[in-house]
Amino acid sequence: MATDPYPLAYLHQSRYQIGDVVFGLRIYPRKYWSLCGVCGGTGRVAVVCQEEGHEEVTTYCPDRKCSSGKVLLQQGSYFGIEQLTLGMLRVQAGFDPHVEYMAHETGVGSGQVWKEETLFPTPEDAEAVARGQGAVMEKELQV
Repeated sequence: MATDPYPLAYLHQSRYQIGDVVFGLRIYPRKYWSLCGVCGGTGRVAVVCQEEGHEEVTTYCPDRKCSSGKVLLQQGSYFGIEQLTLGMLRVQAGFDPHVEYMAHETGVGSGQVWKEETLFPTPEDAEAVARGQGAVMEKELQV
């Protein structure tokens, strides 16, 4: 296995440095649900046999789209932008070179790892990328 003889040569390729204030973008999935029309939101239906002497039996809702009484209407995503002060820089050299950061606000050493592609110099840049991916703003800037 070959090692890169010049790992520090990649430092000049990082967009940001320790101490820089940047804006981190997080995109969260969002699902919109409705009560199931078949089971009425219970997730179960009662089945009654018309013949005499048979009991009523409760079973799971027969609607394949029903999940515990809810039906998925639509999926989407929303985003949040956080102001971050970078406290650690990690450069991965070699076959898959990339740069990752850790910020004081989300924990340096044992906190959130931020990929360089999710950090932006201004909140407007982060918002433009999120909107380009179809996300909607639901969290205000956390400073």
